[in-house]
Amino acid sequence: MPQGRAAGSMAAARPEGLQDAAYDPNEKRVQLTAIELMQKIWGEGFNTPLDKAEFLNMTVGLGLSPEKSALDLSAGLGGPARLLVEHYKTYVNCFERNADLVAEAEKQATKKKPVAGSIALKHYDPEKFSYRRRVDVVLFRELFYAIRDKSLFLRAVAECMKPGGELLITDFVCEAVDLDHPSISLWLKTESADTYIPSKALVLALLAQYGFEVRVSQDLTKNYLRNIRKGLQRLLTFMEGKKFSSATKVTLVNQVDQWTKRYSALHVGVSYMRFHAIRKVRNGL
Repeated sequence: MPQGRAAGSMAAARPEGLQDAAYDPNEKRVQLTAIELMQKIWGEGFNTPLDKAEFLNMTVGLGLSPEKSALDLSAGLGGPARLLVEHYKTYVNCFERNADLVAEAEKQATKKKPVAGSIALKHYDPEKFSYRRRVDVVLFRELFYAIRDKSLFLRAVAECMKPGGELLITDFVCEAVDLDHPSISLWLKTESADTYIPSKALVLALLAQYGFEVRVSQDLTKNYLRNIRKGLQRLLTFMEGKKFSSATKVTLVNQVDQWTKRYSALHVGVSYMRFHAIRKVRNGL
């Protein structure tokens, strides 16, 4: 079990906007979809905790440039890829497993100013991922823990990368002995997809199996916890003085519940890791 992180809880009294109140049909109430709410928490174009400066700092060593191409296999609403395009003027081909996020990202793209470089976003099933072209960089966030056949997926990733290509993964890991902890079990029940959280050792072994040389293996749990706190505080600020529709109240409660449970799980065995690896030249792949 990870040391150095005191057990914590994000439990708090229900915010005023979610408390039961007498219904007034003439009173204006805020109505938000789940995706709109995500962006109130994490920022426009983002659906998970991600500090922009931290993310760009992690990508400095990837060698991105206008001459390079990249795959983002957990594109979400496209915010991270847009950051890469704006900063490096590179080409990013994006894939996302959640069809609703893809549809919303496409809608938002029509309202944004074009940027130098290019972004293409497609829906896909990561369990069946394949890509014919070879790219310089592949990155994904909070995806590997939800893939059943990790070996097959990572082989497909390796096959689409140029020799010397860069791979950046940020994801959850957990030792098998900790997976039955009540706080972890409660969190996993709130996930929309099935989960198969690997150990750090398994991730490293699979990377080695498919010809990757790991350059960085870094625990980012404290950063991730801080970003969750910032996001939920951003939500509380947005909620001040507002009344919400009944449907929006349900969405708010569900999302806050998921993130507070994830926050707790990150204190009792789950870690958030960064893996930066180089694709070595290897016969047969």
